[in-house]
Amino acid sequence: MKKILSFIIVVVALQGCLYEKNGSSLVDINGNPIDNNSNSTGTDTSTVSCGTNSTPSSVVCFNTQILPFFQSNCSQSGCHDAKTRAEGYDLTTLAGIKKGINTSNPTNSKLYKVIVDTGRERMPPPPAAPISQANKDMLLKWIKEGAKETKCDVVINAENPTFAAVIKPIIDNYCLGCHQSGNASGGVLLNSYANIKFVADNGVLLGSVKKITGYIAMPPSSKLSICEITAIENWVKAGALNN
Repeated sequence: MKKILSFIIVVVALQGCLYEKNGSSLVDINGNPIDNNSNSTGTDTSTVSCGTNSTPSSVVCFNTQILPFFQSNCSQSGCHDAKTRAEGYDLTTLAGIKKGINTSNPTNSKLYKVIVDTGRERMPPPPAAPISQANKDMLLKWIKEGAKETKCDVVINAENPTFAAVIKPIIDNYCLGCHQSGNASGGVLLNSYANIKFVADNGVLLGSVKKITGYIAMPPSSKLSICEITAIENWVKAGALNN
């Protein structure tokens, strides 16, 4: 019975990633090990292929792109989080984000205007680095698409992740806003391979994303998917290579 329940958890929770199990450990939503060696029929489940995107890749996804962008760059504690609501904006929810969105005139959206501003209105404010052009374009595209709550699965190679294709995009999406030059939360920089390698080797990266007791939980207002956590774990186990 225990193995049956474990298999069900894996199938449901791992939607959207490609995970081929070769003796590597897998964690559940709480960071606990999962045994998924077999199912109730005895079928080999050493290879688990986890679905595809529910939304075309040409569409900007709210849950995997827009919300993490605002959580990393804007909704930190003391800024636009649910408690502080700086300038009346809570950017932790779709409703809060849409308060600053104008779908009929996208470039006139308050949230877009402040991230492209080069003067006193720029957000996030100095000394934080300006938002990248790629993220500016992503936000504008999402607004033009109607600022919808589009939901996509996370589709990554969690078994054999590379730094360039898997790990760096996760860090950039969920962490870089708080951990770059001029805005290094806790003094931790994640703006280069060397800096990411350092926290990978000392255990801080994995301990934080798995939210293990004794580590500062990251990202603080959300949680990475099981696919993303597993990818980081397998990358660290393989030596945290710059591949």
